[in-house]
Amino acid sequence: MPSRYPAEVRKQVVDLARSGTRVAQLAETFGMSEATIYNWLKQERIDRGEAPGLSTEGQMELAAARRRSRQLETELAVSRKVNEVFLGPGPKSLYPVIESLTGQGIDVRRACLMLGVSCAGYYAWRERPPSARTLRHAWLAGEIVEVHKASAGTYGSLRVTAELRYGRGITVGHNQVELIMRRLGIRGCRNAVCRGAPSLPRLARWTSCDVGSRPAAPTAFG
Repeated sequence: MPSRYPAEVRKQVVDLARSGTRVAQLAETFGMSEATIYNWLKQERIDRGEAPGLSTEGQMELAAARRRSRQLETELAVSRKVNEVFLGPGPKSLYPVIESLTGQGIDVRRACLMLGVSCAGYYAWRERPPSARTLRHAWLAGEIVEVHKASAGTYGSLRVTAELRYGRGITVGHNQVELIMRRLGIRGCRNAVCRGAPSLPRLARWTSCDVGSRPAAPTAFG
């Protein structure tokens, strides 16, 4: 059970309570509510198998599963958005999502059933790799999203283009960046909060530190 108190404090309080120290005295000594101590004692009985309920270990596993579920939902939403933009609507746009899900241990048949596509169609798609143009556009979309996110959503297409060129060593035109950003539904900040954002020449100087450490960009241009 999550707690704002350290585990060693909780153990000490529970041990003292089980040894006969009054709960009211413990609450006053440790500066906590009696309800907290009673909850700890109840959970202790569950963990020892003396009372029915979900153990602390089970609660941690459940919390981890819920976090993973939320993460998968987010990844699925992002994958759908990118594939709608670059592969168009229809079952074909869902195949990369299935590829991602199966890579995380989800059965192909189950993934296809969840997304409403045929297994045969997925396997046929997997044998036909996407074009170099599609791969580059999808890769650029990921880079653009990273740059835009790193700027706290303030960079527009010009500054994103400058960061890609000078900060990441990517050869790309402003029109292509603008098109991808428009399709992804992201834009720069245009209000007074953004007046302190760096100009293009300053940005070029500030963002050229780690070009050599980044992976090489796809060579095909779209």
